[in-house]
Amino acid sequence: MPGHRLLATALLMLVLPLAACGSGRPATGAADPTPGYILEIPVTVAPGTAWMGGETVALASGVTVATGEPVVVLPGATGAGSTTAVRFAVTITNHRPEPLDLSAAVVRANIGTSRVPATLVGGGDPGFRGVVEPGRQQTVVLTFSAPTGDLSVIEVSVAPAVRVGTALFQGSVD
Repeated sequence: MPGHRLLATALLMLVLPLAACGSGRPATGAADPTPGYILEIPVTVAPGTAWMGGETVALASGVTVATGEPVVVLPGATGAGSTTAVRFAVTITNHRPEPLDLSAAVVRANIGTSRVPATLVGGGDPGFRGVVEPGRQQTVVLTFSAPTGDLSVIEVSVAPAVRVGTALFQGSVD
């Protein structure tokens, strides 16, 4: 059985250094006893999706789209209606040489782990309107109902105009 012991030793020599990767500390095999140690777990979004409130999506058409951090709007607050809602800003910037007509812009939101389609409610801007000249931008603040009250996942799609592309965002409210 000396061959098994050699194999086990070789595996340990490979696994222990890998277990220490990312922490900057040698692996001890036990939980870190340092008070206040925070385990950082990266938040990931689907490929091609930007994080709400932190990233801008550049569409191939020369248009960029960004969203603000989502904020909870409690039932009964202006524009929320009788359900919990979520409010965020959406900014569309025209980097094209020609004007961009936003009259057909569409913003959709799916909310919760079950991705329930949310309904646009009052309490914010009515939506995008008019034309954005080259080098200019338009920002609206939109409020969407959260039918389930689950705000752990918020998915937003923004289509600024016909044949311009769609920007995808994901966020959450704790």
